[in-house]
Amino acid sequence: MLVRNGWIATGTLYDIIYWKDVNLEEAKEELKRHGLEEYIEYLEESPCEEEEVLEEERS
Repeated sequence: MLVRNGWIATGTLYDIIYWKDVNLEEAKEELKRHGLEEYIEYLEESPCEEEEVLEEERS
């Protein structure tokens, strides 16, 4: 269901990570819409690509 809704799945048979380029609140709302509230506690926000590039340039 998540993949059909634009999420990307990466990993192996037992460790699958789903991610989507949305902010944390949007991800929470989407999981609620799909009846997947129990997985909200596992959501993590990752730094955006621009922030990572800026950090690399500062180093």
